[in-house]
This record gives sequence, structure tokens and C-alpha cells, in this order.
Amino acid sequence: MTKDNKGANDGSPALKKRKVTTSAAQSASEKKNESIKPIKKMSPVTYTVCVPSTCISRSNTKNLQQVTHVAYQLARTCTAYNVGEIVVLDIPEERNHEKEQEQPEVVSQSSKKIKFNFDDNATITNGNSQKHAISDSAMLLATLLQFFITPPYLRKASFKHDSLKNFEYAKKLPKLSNLPFMSNNKVYNNYKEGLTIHKKAFSKKKNNSKLEFTKYVNIGEKEALELNGPEVPVNVRVTVDLKEKKIISPIDAYGIIGAKSSFGYHVRIAKSFSSVFTESSYSDGYSQSVYINCGDYFYNNKVEFKELTFDTQSGNILLIFGKWTDLDSSFQNDKELISRGIESAKEMIDGELKIVEGCRVEDGVLIGLTKIDVLKDK
Repeated sequence: MTKDNKGANDGSPALKKRKVTTSAAQSASEKKNESIKPIKKMSPVTYTVCVPSTCISRSNTKNLQQVTHVAYQLARTCTAYNVGEIVVLDIPEERNHEKEQEQPEVVSQSSKKIKFNFDDNATITNGNSQKHAISDSAMLLATLLQFFITPPYLRKASFKHDSLKNFEYAKKLPKLSNLPFMSNNKVYNNYKEGLTIHKKAFSKKKNNSKLEFTKYVNIGEKEALELNGPEVPVNVRVTVDLKEKKIISPIDAYGIIGAKSSFGYHVRIAKSFSSVFTESSYSDGYSQSVYINCGDYFYNNKVEFKELTFDTQSGNILLIFGKWTDLDSSFQNDKELISRGIESAKEMIDGELKIVEGCRVEDGVLIGLTKIDVLKDK
């Protein structure tokens, strides 16, 4: 037996050191391959924020830039407090025929007339040609709210081309700091949002058949990610496990989800007052509805509610923001509710959460959610 072999059999320090190094490397490799777990968790109580489309009316905003900042503040507040759903209550602005033909004008000191439009160039039509058509204000607000939670690399594919002009100012604003993947144990290293896309064309021949399923996902890289496993429907927003190359639930990736398993919050437009309640994104509806007065700068329409017992421990709570005249106007136009014998919008609301009077809607949402968050901890 040689000297070297004898040292090896005797358990030399060099061999022990080599074993320790190998073991440490294997442990580090296993730890690296271990799936990253999110630290954010779902709260037992979920919140839905309902805001009127009039919060971006011409009496509150003068141009697209101001509209964008209102929507941005709403999005920032709702992501900070993990709001699962945002409802835009469509309340078309009432105008007489002459005013509908005119554009809002502001006369400067130089007597030069300056026109303000939502896109700063084109005219926006606010009238409804159909009975249940969605107003431009409601659609614009909902689109901007969705824009702020859509990854930059998916925006062109997610929105219609003619709506991209509405993002002139939105795309210049900072990224929301409370999106699900942020401050969440670096889950972005393992998971990413994507959009399923058509298969690559391997032939120069034009294929007229409509592709409905695919294995490719746009995740913002140079090459689309090819999924392992079966094909999935085309043009669907998904959450992808980058290591396993498979689609997973957003709650498994981020620990939190919005209504309908959405990334961030889910946005919907309520065409009528009743649809705020009946078209809930939660299968079990709302456990409580709370009114928060804001956007009423003169506070001339006070409505007395019964004392509210606020349940902040469980359930789906609907928070309705805005001035009472807007809500009452929406109710009066809802013939279905009136036909059922409901006499006032007040009958559909459990109570009121009082905040400082005379604040704007976007400020009221921030104040209201902050006050609720304080009550929740008591």
C-alpha cells in the first residue's frame, strides 16, 4: 500500500476538507433550486372600492394629465391596501343639447381660448347613443386603472391600439410600489406574468386557420417561453413558473390575489346602481356595504345612516365612495330597483364611515382605507 493510499484510508485532513466542501456545494445547490415562497398572505377580509366616473368629470379634471393622476392615486392606494376589486360606477354627465355640441374652454389672461380634451387633441364624446352604452369617462378611468397593474411588456398586446393615446402621461409615472411581486421575498426570480401567444410560423405559407391553443407565453424576453405540458388557450393572461415552465395560480406565486384570481386588483364597470351589488366579482357577494362621502365640496346633501357596526375581521366589504347626489342619480335611473319596491339607495347600504368633509374622491379613498386599516388592528 502506498503512502497516499494509506493517508486516504486513514481519513486525512485533505480528504475531510474535500468532503465538507462537496457537501456545502450540494446544500447550496439544493437551496438555490428550492422554490421561493412568498411572504405576503391573504387577509380574511377583502375590500371592494366603488368610485363614480364623475371623479374625472370636467368639474374635477381639465385634461388627460389630471385624469391620469387621479387614476394613478386610486391605483396606488388600492394596491397599498390590497384592494381586490375596483368598481367604476358609470354616471354620465348630464348636459343640455347645446353644451354637448361645445368643448369646454378656458380663457387665459391673453384672451386666447384654450381647449381641454381627455387626449389633449381629440374630442371626447360623452353622450350615450345606446341605452346601456358605457360613457367615455367610465371607460377611460377603468382603462387607466388596468394600465397601472399591467406589466410594460404586455401593454401593447393587452390594450386596443386606439386606446394607447390615453397612456401618454400614464407611461411616464413610476411603477406602483405595492404590486404582488414587490417586497415579497424576491418571488420575481421564479415567477412572472405573461400572455399566451400564437405559435411561431415555421412555414412561409400563409396559414388561414385560427390558432386557438399554444405552448408559447410572452414574458417580456427576446424569445417567448415554451411551456412544458399541454397547450393552453391563446391570448390569456397567466402567471408562469420560470423554472418548471408551467402555468400556476397567482396565489401560489405571490401569496395574494385580487378578485377573480387577478394580478393586483380586478376592474369592472357598473352600468347601473344595482349592478354594483349584483355583479360582484366574488361568488358569495358582499357581506357589508359602507358609504363614504367624498367629492361633495359643499356637503349640501347630508344623509343620515344608522350606526354602523364595522366588521373588519372577515367577509367581502363593499366601500362606496362619492357624493350622494351621484349615487341617488344612478339609483333613480335604475328602473329595475324601483320596480322591486326599493325607494332609496340608502336601503341598499348598511351604514356610513365618516371622514373629513369636502375632500376629493381619490383623497377620500386613501383616508377611508387608512381609517379602516386602523379599525382592523383594534
